[in-house]
Amino acid sequence: CTLLCMSIAGPALADTVDLPVGDELTGRVIDPTGAPLDGRPPPHCAGRRVLDRPSPPMIRRDFVNEPLYTGVRILDALVPVGRGQRQLIVGDKGLGRSALALDAVLAQAGNGVRCVYVLVGQRRSAVVSTIDLLTRYGAMDYTTVVVGGAGEHRARPVGGEDVVGDPHRDPIAVHGVDGVGPRERSGLGRVGRLGGA
Repeated sequence: CTLLCMSIAGPALADTVDLPVGDELTGRVIDPTGAPLDGRPPPHCAGRRVLDRPSPPMIRRDFVNEPLYTGVRILDALVPVGRGQRQLIVGDKGLGRSALALDAVLAQAGNGVRCVYVLVGQRRSAVVSTIDLLTRYGAMDYTTVVVGGAGEHRARPVGGEDVVGDPHRDPIAVHGVDGVGPRERSGLGRVGRLGGA
């Protein structure tokens, strides 16, 4: 997921930022700090994870050997995606990146894959529409939606395990980032990401 955090000036004031993780976030709509946006009480997560931690070294990572089906047969046949693999969805506005990402999340029903759908800089109507669609098709049973408002500007992408809390649970993180910088405003940097930890 993409988590946003404001940096504090000076090393003496900087503290480690940790965020809640775990199954308690499944089916919830939260902000990048884990605070609820769905009108329900705050989740009581048993675990917490440091936001700014180094990636595991390559030698400790597992091989990608199990497919992650997106629900689009031609894509699954021509460009297979593996569980745990990072995959870019690149294209201009109006090509269907969001539809592809939503199809991939909806295709995970009954597969034991946890999904984290991240919306950063999206219009409120687009956020509500996405959440309604995920709810209507039962995808909120295995999905966490993280919403970062358009006014929050410093994005730091992290993997799906940062919300799930366990990199071995096959999380899938879908990033929908729009309008967060000059490249995005020019149309050169509009990129979504589909993939796990």
